[in-house]
Amino acid sequence: MANPHYAPEIQAETTLVNFSVTPHGLEDQLLSLVIRKKAKARTALIQQQNRFKITMQELEDKILNSLADAEGDVTENVTLIGDLETTKATADALFIQAKNAADIELAINQLSARYQGVARRGALLFFVLNNLHKLHAYHVFSLNAFVVMFQRGMDSSKGHDDEKKPTSALSRFKAVAKRVIVSQRFHWNVDVLLMDRILEEAHFDMKAILDSAQEEVPDESVIAPRCLNLQSSITEVVFDYVRRGLFEKDKLVVATQLCLAILKEQNKISPAADETTTCTTAIGILNEWLPELAWSKLRKLEELVPLLTNEFKLDGDEWKDWYQSDTPESDPMPGKPRTPLVQLLLIHSLRPDRLLVALSTFIESHMGSFFIHQPPFDLESIYQEASASTPLFFILFPGVDPTADIEQLGKRFQMTADRGNFALISMGQGQEGPAERTLEKFAAEGSWIVLQNIHLMPRWLPQLTRILDQCSHTADTNFRCFLSAEAPGLSTVTNIPETLLQVCIKVANEAPADLKSNLSRAWASFSLKTIETSLKPSEYQGCLFALCFYHAVILGRKRFGCQGWSRPYSFNQGDLTLCADVLRRYMDKTLDDKLPWDDLRYIFGEIMYGGHITDFWDRLTNKTYLEVLFKEDVLKSKDLMPGLAAPDPYLFTYSKYAAFIDTSLPVETPSIFGLHPNTEIQTMTNACSDLFLNLQRVGSAMLGIATSSNQHNPAISNKAAIVQSLTSQLPSDFALSSLQEQAQPMLEQGHSTAPYVVVALQECTRMNTLLQVMRQSLNDLIKGMNGQLNMTDAMEELLEAMSLQQVPGRNPLHSCSNGGSRYAWASRKSLQVWFADLLERVAFLTAWVTDWTLPTSMWLSGLFNPAAFLTAVKQVTARNLDFPLDNMTIETHILNTTAVTSAATKGFFVHGLYLEGARWFLSEDADELQAHSYTIDDLDHPCAGYLSDAVPKEVTSLMPVVYIRAVSIKEDWEATATGYFRHDTSVYECPVYMTSQRGPTFVFLATLSTKVAKAKWIMAGVALLLQKEG
Repeated sequence: MANPHYAPEIQAETTLVNFSVTPHGLEDQLLSLVIRKKAKARTALIQQQNRFKITMQELEDKILNSLADAEGDVTENVTLIGDLETTKATADALFIQAKNAADIELAINQLSARYQGVARRGALLFFVLNNLHKLHAYHVFSLNAFVVMFQRGMDSSKGHDDEKKPTSALSRFKAVAKRVIVSQRFHWNVDVLLMDRILEEAHFDMKAILDSAQEEVPDESVIAPRCLNLQSSITEVVFDYVRRGLFEKDKLVVATQLCLAILKEQNKISPAADETTTCTTAIGILNEWLPELAWSKLRKLEELVPLLTNEFKLDGDEWKDWYQSDTPESDPMPGKPRTPLVQLLLIHSLRPDRLLVALSTFIESHMGSFFIHQPPFDLESIYQEASASTPLFFILFPGVDPTADIEQLGKRFQMTADRGNFALISMGQGQEGPAERTLEKFAAEGSWIVLQNIHLMPRWLPQLTRILDQCSHTADTNFRCFLSAEAPGLSTVTNIPETLLQVCIKVANEAPADLKSNLSRAWASFSLKTIETSLKPSEYQGCLFALCFYHAVILGRKRFGCQGWSRPYSFNQGDLTLCADVLRRYMDKTLDDKLPWDDLRYIFGEIMYGGHITDFWDRLTNKTYLEVLFKEDVLKSKDLMPGLAAPDPYLFTYSKYAAFIDTSLPVETPSIFGLHPNTEIQTMTNACSDLFLNLQRVGSAMLGIATSSNQHNPAISNKAAIVQSLTSQLPSDFALSSLQEQAQPMLEQGHSTAPYVVVALQECTRMNTLLQVMRQSLNDLIKGMNGQLNMTDAMEELLEAMSLQQVPGRNPLHSCSNGGSRYAWASRKSLQVWFADLLERVAFLTAWVTDWTLPTSMWLSGLFNPAAFLTAVKQVTARNLDFPLDNMTIETHILNTTAVTSAATKGFFVHGLYLEGARWFLSEDADELQAHSYTIDDLDHPCAGYLSDAVPKEVTSLMPVVYIRAVSIKEDWEATATGYFRHDTSVYECPVYMTSQRGPTFVFLATLSTKVAKAKWIMAGVALLLQKEG
């Protein structure tokens, strides 16, 4: 079993013997491959010495037996004297040979030391690969497969510059065929490393082996470049083998880990400190442009760069210009010259949205462009690495089908269905038998077989694995097996046996997800014949182009995360094809009448594409896209989106549309999706966070590869310190019994604030539950770490979460039920920030229940259940006005202030909300501000402002104080699952979420003033958040 895990209870009661490969052990074995001839000579010398010892022992035994059996005077025993002379001569000869062997072995050891770096690089590569299963269950590799790639890397470095490259097509084909024929086959259950070291008796030629060992050893001037060449070649070959099967999102992670691990091995970087430093100095004037979080990160960096914050204060203007640059990764960095790694860390701290670009440049400068820019997909080159024992496993993605490429390659090697040596089977119910028979037959004949969608047959896959294992021993050398499957939704879930994944050459050829590629694929799914079948071809192709553009936009919106779509949706080519068919039918029925645009938008948005959508606000976004993109204007060459006008369908043809897509589309920006440019910043920042989280999951490359365990490991000490710190700072529980006694009179006497009292009691109860769970789990963990309790799975998962700075229980794959996230409020903050938030919430609740005085302004974000407080607002208003509660809803107004000193009499003030995707504009011009101000409910402060475009690089902005009040529902308001829509053009119904995850964290519907059409804010994904990340 690869990557085995045994429960702590089993480990405590059994003795586990670990035979897994270690870095040092693997390094020695790989060294034997690097100096293969010399290693065989060393093995031969060992065997020779063993034979010498056996010979000497046999001679000694013979002499002793002769002495024991001798009669009379032994000096007259001719036979015995002859044996003694023979033994002496043999011993002298063996002594000379042993001395020669020692000299040869010394020379071999000296040569081995020179090539040690190559073997060390190979061991490093394998252990980097061995952790990739933490990124995705498909990223698993066998040691045998790695060794084959290691050998291929060495072979490709030998004299490749001196080879005469074939020029003609036939010559190139023959060269490819030759390389394919000699591709190494390995059996799944055979140790390739061990087999390479064994000297078979039938071919054992001691003299030839020792003669080869005595060949002249090249000097250092030859060996050093050779070693560098080997290291480079092996690294590139292995990385290319792995990268081919990685998902796009994981490729930079692996390249980064590999780059940092190699630099660490070469002592070019030092480990970064793991401790988090708290900001203890004032930020000063930098606060005008530098966020507090960025300042804290700078303080952290001072562990590596002394006096860094002082430089920022001295050269504030220069750093401000650099910070606000669109391309800080390529602009000169202010201050004194710094190493590339320090520059990278500064970009990570200050401009994480540009880190991926900077990281790619960093890797390219240290490793080469090969590790960043992947060559185009080439099935022929992949085929060269396959063998009869190595299936090719294709990971399926929308819009990508490898079948045509496999068939085309088969034709070049004369493997076709017409010739009877090529078969394609799409797996499904009842296909097990035909697949097994064909597989066994083709393995014997040397034919090709393609098994599609094997993930649909999970129960049969172990049988397939057994058959392929048998074929690895007996199959004809020309036999090839191609497999395809869709990856599971969760990265840690596998639908393919691990044994099969380990030996396959995995190919993950994802289709580009940019707007141009999506639109090209969408348009290419139709043909000129499709358009000509319509009775109104010009109008049909114009509408079809708009439909394809809509399809490309909603697919491309996925890359913007939760601000794009709050949940993942599987929009596919089938949706587009069905909609196009419906469009053609409607258009043919309305030859002289107006096209029913509303009906078509409803079918497309609510049934076809809308059938995938489960979230109300995502459905509203989809509906808005159709209202903007799919209307009569598409036939009048008007703008589809900013910067993109629809081609004139009466002047364009099918091929001209294709050319327009290829050459005339504007540069892709968030604006073309209706999103603010800041969305790109948030997307890249989130990608940066995900990358570093994945780097932590697969093992910090900055720390290199741990070769041994150490009881004084700083990482373990750091985890213990975190646990102790959290335990010591954990607040005491609320005295619920006492609080209930204090609150009882207010609840019984029907006090006007009774609903708010209930909310406070509920919040204290939930806080107590959370604190008790945290206290119990932390105490158990301390006992487990001290050896007082057996470490359970829950404890290990708790420790893992803390090491990753995650709130325990947030990982859905963790089985522990004592995680804080399960009993806490929705949050995406790191553990340290989340715990600080916890302390603030406890202080807020303590101040509230001390004398039961309502806060002047409610910190809505500080509640476990904000919806309960909103219900209390409606209850209080309904009682005061004697209105039915089910006829009340929430309405919001924004004050022209960030703080209030007195409470509202009819509603409630709330603070701590953030606006994402836009900003709340309060004009500095008094007249304009007055024009957009109004008073309501005799408040001390007027309500003012309206929605406006966000400030560049400001992803979220803090809202002024919000006035929330309950109002009666009017007859013309539309009831929806999320609230009541006013259908007022000056009001944007804005969703309010607890976190930027959106979706399940929805709280209520707010009403915000707007001067432009609300469709702009809907497509921009504008929403209010109760808390921001960080």
